[in-house]
This record gives sequence, structure tokens and C-alpha cells, in this order.
Amino acid sequence: MPQCIRIHPADDVAVALCPIPAGTRLSLEGRAVQVREDIPQGHKLALAQIAAGENIIKYGYPIGHAASDIPPGAWVHTHNVRTNLSGEVEYTYAPDVRPLSPMPPETFQGYRRADGRAGVRNELWIIPTVGCVNDCAKALAAENQSLVSGSIDGLYAFPHPFGCSQTGADHAQTRRLLAALARHPNAGGVLVLSLGCENLTHEQFAEELGPYDPARVKFLTCQDVEDEIDVEDLIEEEDCCYTLSSQGYIKRMPVDTYRSQRRGGRGINGQNLKEEDYVKNIFVASTHDYVLFFTNTGRVHKKKGYLIPEASRTARGTAIVNVLPLEPDEKVTAMLLTREFREDAYLVMATKNGTVKRLALQAIHTNRKTGIRALTLEEGCLLYTSDAADE
Repeated sequence: MPQCIRIHPADDVAVALCPIPAGTRLSLEGRAVQVREDIPQGHKLALAQIAAGENIIKYGYPIGHAASDIPPGAWVHTHNVRTNLSGEVEYTYAPDVRPLSPMPPETFQGYRRADGRAGVRNELWIIPTVGCVNDCAKALAAENQSLVSGSIDGLYAFPHPFGCSQTGADHAQTRRLLAALARHPNAGGVLVLSLGCENLTHEQFAEELGPYDPARVKFLTCQDVEDEIDVEDLIEEEDCCYTLSSQGYIKRMPVDTYRSQRRGGRGINGQNLKEEDYVKNIFVASTHDYVLFFTNTGRVHKKKGYLIPEASRTARGTAIVNVLPLEPDEKVTAMLLTREFREDAYLVMATKNGTVKRLALQAIHTNRKTGIRALTLEEGCLLYTSDAADE
């Protein structure tokens, strides 16, 4: 390692990279220099004779001038260097203040809103509160382009992947961003589109939005109307792998996430789980299939496959309590899939205490968000397993 460095070819000083004792003989860029005194690390030493009054060059520019003759190898510091600055300079602050000539107020072509703000465009916006209704929002925008005429500049949907199964700071951030979008003055009218079962509810959005003009902002919850666009028709059908861990983390992945391996393959990590957690349910189903969730309390919930949050291969997944309205201490004990609820199809359920029950599959085909009671359990008894059977 060199003991010193010359930063610029025009420099007449070098910088010590380590403490250099007096008497050390240095060779720098073909130049031999005998160190005359101890040079501390980071300090300068002269590479050539610098006469009193001459500039001292570092970085290729003067950094001061020599207060006395400085021989080669000498320490260059405050004791023999003076600044080139002239010192204190006296000046007087005398601003030239003149009255400004009156100017007419400037204007621009825009749209004044009821709250006093102005937009440069006058558009209609459809804002989904959850990614599940993205396709519904885009379909509404596409089918109503006839509204774009006169002073209406455009009709747009704002799809995004958020709002479902979010909690904490993530949930709050999505709520704030979407509410800020709804307040933007470029939107002359806003339709806030909800599904009805997402974490970001209509009520939460309205609270985050604060006071608003009801003539400008409207709300629509898909599950509250009978003539809603069928979201399922807008979602591409594909086979997915669904997994549920023992500690209640669920996710959906496209089947092409996995690949076949030849003999001797080492496999791939399919899910990063917490310590002592493991995958207890795994199956392949279409995004348009129904997934039935049976809990230890005898209740059963159903969800379309596309409503289960998709995640990457290594992701842990979403806590099941953010997907289903489970009660405290209620856990999913079994999962089944079905494409339809046929009259000749049945469910067979067994409890931990040995009770067995057969239930028509059609009996659980309801739209109740809280699920239905498929089996009444005695105190201390738990639903152990469920399966499907034909008549």
C-alpha cells in the first residue's frame, strides 16, 4: 500500500495515507522525496520547493499560499500556509424596493368545483375499493363511453390489486390513496365501486373521504344489487394450486408455478412458513370452482377460487381470518371443492366424538357472508373431517 497519494498531476503536495515518520524516503511517480519531519495521517507534505508567497496546489487548484519557504518533504499545514481569501468584507444592504404595477388576475380554462378547487379536466372516474372488482369497473367504463360528450372529457376505471385481506398500515395506506384519488378536482364525478366482502368497506372509505359532495361522489356495492355485472364472466379461468397451513395461512398459485422434475430432482420450496407450521391442505382447482371451508365449530363457508388471494411461490400467504369471517378459536379443519351444487350430491361430516352426518350439498348453497351451520355440535365436540359423496 502506498504511503501517500498525489490527487492531481498539477499538485505540488501529496496526502499521507498513514503516519509517515521523519527520514522516510518516498518514491512517488518517479520522484524521490526525503521526509523532513513526522507527517500525520491525512496531512500534506511538499513534493517540491515552494517559495514564500507561491500558491500551494491541491486538487489541481490553489488552496492557499506559502507563508514561508517550504522545502521538499516538509509538513504543509496551518503553520506555513495562509489563505488566499481577503478576509472580512464590509458591505451595505440597500434593497431597491419599487411598487409593482397593478396586473389583471391571470386565469386558465378549467372546471371550478363546489369546494372552490379547480380541475384542468372534467372526467368521470370509477374507483374500485378492492382488486376483485377491477374487471367489473373496466367493463362499466367500456360499456358507458357514450357518456363522454360535451364537457365530459373521458370515462376511466382505476384498477389496482389492493383492498382484499389487507390489515394494519397496508390497509390504511390503500384507504388513504384511494380517498385522495376520489377527491381529485379533475374528476367531475366519481363512482366508488365495492364488492361487499372486502376489508376496505364502503363505510370505511366514506369515513376516510370525509365531507364530500354527494352529487359528485356515488357509491355502489356489487353484492347489494341484483343486476350487477357477473365478475366471474370477466375473470379468466385457470387451474390453480390452493394451500392452507396448520396455522391458518392460505394462498392460491397458478399450477405452472410448479414444474415436473426428473428422477433425482431436489424439489422447490413451495411456501415459506413459520417455525412448526406446515401445509395441511393442498389441492388443484379452477378459479371458477367453489372452495368449501369447514370449521371446527360446524360451520361451512364457500368462496369462489378467484376470491382467494394469489401469492408467489415463496410467500407465506394470507391469514385465513382475513379471508373468512371466523370467530375467535374457530379454525378450518377441512376444505372441499365443487363446481356445482347438484341435487344428488351430499356432504358427509364426522366429529371428533364419532358423530356422522350426511347433508345435501344444495343445503349450503346460500349467499350468507357468515357461512351456515352445517352441523350442531355438543359442548366440547369438534368437527373433525368432511368429504363429498354421491347419492
